[in-house]
Amino acid sequence: MQVTETTIEIKSRDSLLEAIKRLEEKQKGQVDAIKKDMHSAYESLKPVHVVKTLVSELFTAPEIRKDIFHSGVGLGAGLLARKIVIGKSNNLFKRLLGYLVQVGVTNMVNSNEEEIESKGRNFIQRLIKRYHSPEKEQAEENEALKNNEQRDAEDLRPDRELPETD
Repeated sequence: MQVTETTIEIKSRDSLLEAIKRLEEKQKGQVDAIKKDMHSAYESLKPVHVVKTLVSELFTAPEIRKDIFHSGVGLGAGLLARKIVIGKSNNLFKRLLGYLVQVGVTNMVNSNEEEIESKGRNFIQRLIKRYHSPEKEQAEENEALKNNEQRDAEDLRPDRELPETD
């Protein structure tokens, strides 16, 4: 907020009253601006807004988002490995072994995250290439065109029997 000094020349009672009125309006505007700023500061410091801001910043930062993803993948792999080892058993030894396997797999995945990510990308790209190759799409389009041409040729045959209409 910038405060500017204004010099008002007062020569009569009317000019004094008008100067007072202008200064009161100026003061009211400044008070309103201060109230608005205070309300905005109060709202931004509410716990809900602090948490909301923190979470939005947390998930918009690329490095943090990547770390959360890798941790989630590691934890998911560990949970899956534990479930495979334990199955539906209530055996204490199997459950203990399952938890140890979970911790081991989670740590292994988290420590080799870049290599696993690279192999995962390659695997997905091979799948996409296999099932969504441009050559395969072109062959399917050619087959469809050929079928349409054959159907059109059959429709134009002069000896073709026309369906009866009622």
